[in-house]
Amino acid sequence: VVCGTKRLTYQELDTRSDALAAVLMNNNVMRGDVVAIDMERDVDWMTSIIAIYKCGAAYLSLSTDMPKKRKEIILEDSNAKYVISFDTFKTIEIGPHPQYHAPSLDDDAYIIYTSGSTGIPKGVVIQHKALASFTRTCCSVYGLSKKSRIFCHSSFCFDASVEDIFPVLTCGGELHILEDKIIKEPSAIAEYLQDNNISGGNFTTRFGVDFLRHYGKKLNLDYLTLGGERLMQKPETD
Repeated sequence: VVCGTKRLTYQELDTRSDALAAVLMNNNVMRGDVVAIDMERDVDWMTSIIAIYKCGAAYLSLSTDMPKKRKEIILEDSNAKYVISFDTFKTIEIGPHPQYHAPSLDDDAYIIYTSGSTGIPKGVVIQHKALASFTRTCCSVYGLSKKSRIFCHSSFCFDASVEDIFPVLTCGGELHILEDKIIKEPSAIAEYLQDNNISGGNFTTRFGVDFLRHYGKKLNLDYLTLGGERLMQKPETD
């Protein structure tokens, strides 16, 4: 997992998530609970998600720039047992594997909140069996392997992030979490994708169409998916 200058190998990811899982279980997080993640984009987002799964719990993504009132509503509605922040990582200690409480296929994997038609956040709960099926399909359709290098541009509060993070890690490839400082800068993103030999990822439709028009021919991507809104024009390149 890569984000800016920070990198985690699979071994480091496993070890750090073990340590974080121990912290969560020491705070009575168990199978069936919900744990929120409230951090800026960072490699330890994946540490957090995997640690939560090692407890048998489901993750809930929050955003550091989310209005306080919305965050409070979501935390109350989800009945989140614990909130992981950067401060949480100051308390972890690398040690022996904790006793895992692995989730089953019927257990909840994550919750994504939408604005809702009334403006009140509404949570959509996804189970592990749906996530596993979706992940297998993405690996097959996109031809992912340990050579794949996939970028994540989407917010972790947006379900499109799921398409970027789980399939590539399942296949042993590299996940590149784009930093906050470049996610709104198409030229900086194009440079990053080129410099790091990125092979795929996804954008929201409007952003992606404009991005392809200006930078599509400069990149050597295996695939790029667009979604989130209706495609109003063909994503042609100059």
